[in-house]
Amino acid sequence: MGFLYFILFTIFENNQHEYQIFNSFISYNYFKEVLASDEEENDEKDLLEQKICNKLLEVETCEKGKEETPIEKDELTKEEIQEEAIKKKYLEPVEKKSLQNSGTITVKIMNYDTGEPLSNATFKISPNPFTLNNSLVIHDNNKSVDFNSSNGIIFLNNVKFASYVINETKGPENFVPLLIKNRVTVHETNPNAMITIENKDTKIPFKGKANVSTELNAEALKTFISKGALVNGKKIDRVNEMPGGFIQSVEELKSLKQPKEIIFGTSASVTSTASQLFKSYAIPNYPAPTPEIAVESIYIPPIFFIKQDNSNNNFILTPVIGKIFSNMSLLINEAFSTESNITSVERLEMKFAKQATNVGFSFGTSDSIPKNLDLPTLPIDKIALFLNIDYILSDELTNIDFANPKSFISSPLSYITIDKSLNTDKLKDGCPDVLLYAYNEITQQWDTIDTLQRYKLFDTEDKCGYLIKLQHFSKFAVGGIQPTS
Repeated sequence: MGFLYFILFTIFENNQHEYQIFNSFISYNYFKEVLASDEEENDEKDLLEQKICNKLLEVETCEKGKEETPIEKDELTKEEIQEEAIKKKYLEPVEKKSLQNSGTITVKIMNYDTGEPLSNATFKISPNPFTLNNSLVIHDNNKSVDFNSSNGIIFLNNVKFASYVINETKGPENFVPLLIKNRVTVHETNPNAMITIENKDTKIPFKGKANVSTELNAEALKTFISKGALVNGKKIDRVNEMPGGFIQSVEELKSLKQPKEIIFGTSASVTSTASQLFKSYAIPNYPAPTPEIAVESIYIPPIFFIKQDNSNNNFILTPVIGKIFSNMSLLINEAFSTESNITSVERLEMKFAKQATNVGFSFGTSDSIPKNLDLPTLPIDKIALFLNIDYILSDELTNIDFANPKSFISSPLSYITIDKSLNTDKLKDGCPDVLLYAYNEITQQWDTIDTLQRYKLFDTEDKCGYLIKLQHFSKFAVGGIQPTS
């Protein structure tokens, strides 16, 4: 006789017993042993089927299922027909049911340079996917919880719906992970979560580009849906639809591309602080590169656009970056313009001098100073750009002040373009002659920072490019004097 396939799992839910049966290789001899206590052996087909059902399932269920499903396969043997009949009546309807509020996590450990799987890595997953308490420490091929025997792949089954942080605590010899921590969410929109963790051979210099990704938790997803978040014009309705960022080596900047952007449909008050924006829009955390990778590369995150109330001016936000290090660089390579389209910020660069945890930046742009900010009047006739840079961080011990130039290795840089038609005095090449002003929070006055340096790589037929050395983060204005008649 052929093989019968059964496994019985009992699930307790709402104080009731619900049974699920899945296929497994169990021989006919095993069932004969199970039934050895029964003395009657009349018709083999009917008795065997009935007794197996009585042993494995409730008697009531067997009584209800007496009508046999016809088998329309003439080529099957008597034993195969018997097996198929039992499967159709007792197994198939139940095995289609899935465990509620649970899924799987697959972790792939790869060699960044070769793309090959790596073994002998250890991870800490927080919280514990099976209890949601404390953490789970797991080594590749830990047979008690890893249901995939392949090197470089960890497969966890029946994990609870939740958001998890995965941290590689020990990697293969001479390898370091590209990212400090990774976030993955098991959710009804993403029940079978998968994540690839790349490790870098420390003997080989970092080159190329590596992806940085994250996922929303259940509450953040609700916020994104309610605030009309879009990626490439498509509504976000799954936890794993966040666009990725990049870690890119300096040598590869010639082929630089900006990650996809997230645009919210709901606007915010022009006076909103960075803390208010990050909280109310549930801006997610993205992992940071490990220190060894951070000093060799530039971090290019996706950016979030939030319209300012009653205008087409925007707040531009980075994600919350898990950690920044000394000598770590951050680049925003996405152009964002003012409502009048007279001025556009083309690129922002910063290189940090200190370490901090969970840092995020917001950039508010407009072509005039919003009245409700109650700032003093500028000593110029025409404003081309108002730029309000704010930030958050959760590392209280570090106490970083990004309004202090000492927080940066070198001055943060902003590359902008200004329309040639701006009504100010002109330079010899016909471009607007403009100055940079920074608001001094202590004196509550505007300080003149510098004359803008021309940057012709961003020149177009209608616009002129400039390089701004911001020196620190604050409220800035770019403008000039109208020509005398």
